Amino acid sequence: MPARKKLILWSIAFVAAFLVGFLPRYVEVRQLRRDLAAARQQADFVALRDLLAQAYLEVTQNNFGTAGRYTTQFFDQAQELARTLGDRDRKRLLEEILPARDAVTAGLAKADPAVVSALQDLLRRLYAVPAR
Repeated sequence: MPARKKLILWSIAFVAAFLVGFLPRYVEVRQLRRDLAAARQQADFVALRDLLAQAYLEVTQNNFGTAGRYTTQFFDQAQELARTLGDRDRKRLLEEILPARDAVTAGLAKADPAVVSALQDLLRRLYAVPAR
């Protein structure tokens, strides 16, 4: 066999061996990246719920100023998460919750105990979304 044909055959064999080793790993890494992104979004959503739960706890203890700081963080992060979230159900829920910001902020500024019911409603809605 001429040297040129041997070179071509060895080159083809080398590329085939490379692809056989590379493609399964490439597919696995892509899936792991998708899983990681989904886990990060889940963690962000859970952290968001925790902020609102902390605000609720503070309101029930009549710490309206501290609750105001938590709700400010909550609504800021909810707005950011709604922009970047891939899950349509959670995104829609956050978009429905965001308009409550003004009413909750005003209630906390007035130290109105009725804001507890608004926070309860928001918490119920957030916890109604199943974990994924």
